[in-house]
Amino acid sequence: MKANDCPKCGAPVDSQNTKKCSYCGVVFVVEKTSQLAGFDKSLIAKFKSMYAPSNDCGSAIEDVIGLAVCHMAIGNYSIAKSLLERTVVDHPLYCRAYYLLALSIIGNRKIKNLTLKEVKEVERLILVAVDLNEMPEYWMLLAIVRYQYYRCNGLRVPAPDEDHILSGVKMSDDDRAEVTELVTKFNINDPRFNRVKKKANL
Repeated sequence: MKANDCPKCGAPVDSQNTKKCSYCGVVFVVEKTSQLAGFDKSLIAKFKSMYAPSNDCGSAIEDVIGLAVCHMAIGNYSIAKSLLERTVVDHPLYCRAYYLLALSIIGNRKIKNLTLKEVKEVERLILVAVDLNEMPEYWMLLAIVRYQYYRCNGLRVPAPDEDHILSGVKMSDDDRAEVTELVTKFNINDPRFNRVKKKANL
């Protein structure tokens, strides 16, 4: 990652703190879609410029993940998918890459309109991420897939179903932004999901 100036406020980057702007507080290491929520394309382009080119085989994993998230934020899901497919091969224990790859497969489509093959692959990737690290956003995405694909299409919901998943989701205030971003992105109006979004179990 190369950052001489903060992409958000333009302040010079503190050489003693290259991960976060000392002035506006924005975090330079982008690994969650919620970190770029509300940013316009010109600002996201500035974040993109901090990361190594996608064809650089020596790219650090944070560069590849950051670049993939930036591409997803501006709708370039196919580019993000290619980056993340390579990442899960090169870094098979990096759980967030599987979660982001699942999101890149869904793209900006409605989950209920995916093919069964796509849904199965999305579920497989989420479960790998969960197996590596049980982050609340991973469980939330799985619950959303179970609800919007199976339940909304009148299909039998595999176990665990969305109710079982949601009852076990525990999150801190730090987790809430990404969970909220998922519920917003997929336009979930079901009160069960909104209750989980609002709670923070410390």
